Amino acid sequence: MTINIKEEVAFLVPSFDAMRDIWPLYVTSIKENWTDRPKVMCLGTEKADFEDDAFCTIKTGSNLKYSDIVLSLAQAVKNDWIILGVDDFPLKSHVNTNSLRLAVNLAAANKADFVNLLNMPFEIASIFEEVDTGSELVPIQHGSPYSIALGMGLWRRESLLKLIKPSMTAWEIERAGSDRIESFKPRLYRLGMVLKDQPPFQCVNLIQSKKWTREGIEYCTNNNHIVDINSRSLEPKVREVVVSAYQTLRFLFFSVAKSVIGLKGLKYFNKIVKSERVKFRN
Repeated sequence: MTINIKEEVAFLVPSFDAMRDIWPLYVTSIKENWTDRPKVMCLGTEKADFEDDAFCTIKTGSNLKYSDIVLSLAQAVKNDWIILGVDDFPLKSHVNTNSLRLAVNLAAANKADFVNLLNMPFEIASIFEEVDTGSELVPIQHGSPYSIALGMGLWRRESLLKLIKPSMTAWEIERAGSDRIESFKPRLYRLGMVLKDQPPFQCVNLIQSKKWTREGIEYCTNNNHIVDINSRSLEPKVREVVVSAYQTLRFLFFSVAKSVIGLKGLKYFNKIVKSERVKFRN
């Protein structure tokens, strides 16, 4: 059975009113780069209105955590499949419709609960798997860190509602959610070798730790997006270097650990790393 993305998939973007200055930019990136987009597209706000011909606005209330907004959005739609967007990750290129259609239909055929639709550099979850021999989608092993992600992820709606709990930040969802999957064993996937070179979505990170990223400002300038640069400070160059170095070193650390102690040993080691006393904070 083929999934009609336009008719059967909902695109939901959880947000806070403090991010309203980038909503026009984000929505413009979607409309300009995703012509065959779903009919159901909703922006979750706290109390603010946002008028647009492509997006509806769902007000979720004040003083909520990220997971509360996600749950409100998911409960408001009836679609069996949901793609979750992130308000500070606008599209930087046209959506690869063929890759998206292939990923969505493979997800349905494999009875997937979640598929990460982005090709993330230094993706830790990939280290906890067997070698990818050329698949379109690769199963994400339970027990790997950050095995679920909120940015441009395809979700089976009922699984999303089952996995995410109220009163959690986005970071807590990705970390604790990766732990919680052990309770009901969902089927999780990421892009395989075939789709990594032509991922469905390519995004740019506008904001990091409430500060403009340098690539975000460059993106706005190159695409003539009008934003108030003074609304946030610019991420210091040194922090940008530190974050990039940390991600690289973390990936190398787990890669070396796998080569030394093997995949089974790595999974056991990860349980120690995730304990409250010694867990890595990202």
